[in-house]
Amino acid sequence: MNKKFAVCFFTFISIITFTFNCSNPVEKNDDSSEKIIVTEIMYNHGSDSLEFLEIKNVSTVNISLEGAYFSEGIQYSFPNSASIRPGEYQVLTNSRELFEKNYPGIKISGVYTGNLNNSGESIKLEIGGKKLFNIEYKDNGFWPALADGNGFSLVTIDENDPGDQNDHNDWLASKAPGGSPGKADKAVVPIPVYVNEVVVSGMTDRVDNVELYNPSGSKSIDISNWFLTDNPKAPKKYRIPAGTVMSPNSFKSFTADQFKNDIAVSINGGSIYLFSANADGTLTGFSHGLEYEDGSIGTSYGLKQNSDLHYYTCRFKQTTIGSENSEPASGELVISEIMYNPSSNGTEYLEIVNLTDSTIKLESDDIPWKVEGLSFEFPRGTEIKDKGIVLLVNYMISIDAFRKQKQIDSTVAIFQYTGNLSNSGETITIKKPGKIWADSNGLSHFSYVTVDAVSYSDNEPWPQDADGKGYSLVRKRNDLWGNEPKNWRLSESGGSPGRN
Repeated sequence: MNKKFAVCFFTFISIITFTFNCSNPVEKNDDSSEKIIVTEIMYNHGSDSLEFLEIKNVSTVNISLEGAYFSEGIQYSFPNSASIRPGEYQVLTNSRELFEKNYPGIKISGVYTGNLNNSGESIKLEIGGKKLFNIEYKDNGFWPALADGNGFSLVTIDENDPGDQNDHNDWLASKAPGGSPGKADKAVVPIPVYVNEVVVSGMTDRVDNVELYNPSGSKSIDISNWFLTDNPKAPKKYRIPAGTVMSPNSFKSFTADQFKNDIAVSINGGSIYLFSANADGTLTGFSHGLEYEDGSIGTSYGLKQNSDLHYYTCRFKQTTIGSENSEPASGELVISEIMYNPSSNGTEYLEIVNLTDSTIKLESDDIPWKVEGLSFEFPRGTEIKDKGIVLLVNYMISIDAFRKQKQIDSTVAIFQYTGNLSNSGETITIKKPGKIWADSNGLSHFSYVTVDAVSYSDNEPWPQDADGKGYSLVRKRNDLWGNEPKNWRLSESGGSPGRN
């Protein structure tokens, strides 16, 4: 499955293979064949707070771990005498007591403090101030949902050919609950089926629809007795009927008339996940799901792949159950220009355009709209007029100086943000407050809803001269999908803020 996955609402995620290139007092060898990989991660055991991280030396030489320490995620420093032999597994855990209770006889190489985040996080290992690896796992999308509180662990798909471990495709759920710390796991590589599109519904007007897609161009897939759920922590909610087979490149949908009250695609947002299983109900390791935001009855969300082979979950212009998904819908505001890595004397900025014929107030119920990626909230009372432009500029330059330098009309509002846009790419998202609802205790809740999102990159096929050469990224047409690199071009030299 040579696919990549991301969500309109979040950046795509990666787990990274790491190689030690430091001197080795155990065996003086700077050979690039020295290689350690992460082979198993238990980040959310489910029944208790047990965690563990397993690594393996897949090279042919001893590798010293002296001086290596985790700077993010967990707290642990390897002792001075630490090393790892060729083919050896080493296991670190957060609790010796719980580990020995669950895995009697399995050697523990160290006990760390802190905890792995159940929602995903970055884990960094450093030595002498140099970063050796950065592991960032997640608990959504194509990542194995069985590893998130269902008792299974994440295991590398192939210890002999682990790839770069930057991709969810390099990871599986363990073969059995509890995983296999200290030894190889025999998890079977599954044939994937995707949750491709969902249609949201109210409590009384049940138009819920869940569409699955078989991406294989040559293999039929029997999904008899698999499960659909609206809660990945409770996989076995709706059991797919026996005899359900998906032919190559085919779609299969399930409606509220079939799953009734077992699951729901709610107008308040949520998730839908698919789990593979045997006829006896035993889960077999594969899962896929998508998170969707709140919307009106009949709103459609689903997967869309761009020309860079990244998948995103987006709101669609129209429902397309049973056929290829439609183009993503445009929000009322869009990101129209990004100067993320200016030349040495330039300034970072972001341009936002109102696509509508009406003035938009950038707050709802006294809750401001925001721009994630910049950690920016619009000031109370901010409005953007019909077809109007707002600019966000880096704090290193004053608003007056930027306006004068770029000859920006006084009608264009400009705000400053702190921090910096990443020169290597990141996701920028305009968010607005969603529906407010009350829980059973009468407490009010709301979640933010994506208005527009762009996951830009400094790699091809994104325009390369936007990376430090004085050009910005400009949307070719503001109603085109922002996560498609082909929909962006280079600006004139120096950019064109306020003149989109």
